[in-house]
Amino acid sequence: NSITIPGTYTVTVTASNGCTTVATVPVVMNPKPTPVITGNRSFCSNASTILTASGGTTYQWNDGTTDSVMNATSAGIYTVTVTNDAGCSATISATTTVYPAPTPSISGGTEFCSGSSINLIASGGSSYVWSNGSTGSYITVSQTGTYSVTATDSRGCTGEVSKTVVAHPLPNIVITGDTNICTGESAFLMVNAASGSTYVWSNGQTTPFINV
Repeated sequence: NSITIPGTYTVTVTASNGCTTVATVPVVMNPKPTPVITGNRSFCSNASTILTASGGTTYQWNDGTTDSVMNATSAGIYTVTVTNDAGCSATISATTTVYPAPTPSISGGTEFCSGSSINLIASGGSSYVWSNGSTGSYITVSQTGTYSVTATDSRGCTGEVSKTVVAHPLPNIVITGDTNICTGESAFLMVNAASGSTYVWSNGQTTPFINV
């Protein structure tokens, strides 16, 4: 018969010749461990969480890890078998949830003229930190460069996006011609500028040269 109650058990053995022997054995019932898993069950997709098992002497996780600490990097069920000094075991599980990281975007122009500026506007998060240190939802930029923003959502998860803007140089112009004329004479003025430029003079003419 199987023994389910601790105590001292005695057996009397009688041989075929009539001789008997009495043997006694104590049976101790060791308790199973009461395992516990601590640690955050939820985390962001670009992070991880530490699950810590306790309540025993040795540990065996379902992925083969034999330490009491498990670094969980994905959503799922993490199970650990905990064994105490008496060799008794118990199993416990923890279910983890992964929150998606926000996917922020930056709106606004990408090109402007030197001496002016444009606004870059971030969206997709609850709060923002720009690469230039600004913490608002938008920044005003006046120089060529790549600007990035880290967006944080209501769960504390973060995502990053960048945008490159270009400040075009102003056209370099030179006006040549006579600027000192006598009454009754005319002057020929010409603008030297980059190819493809357009012109508007103060008198309304739109050619690169005028007679005045």
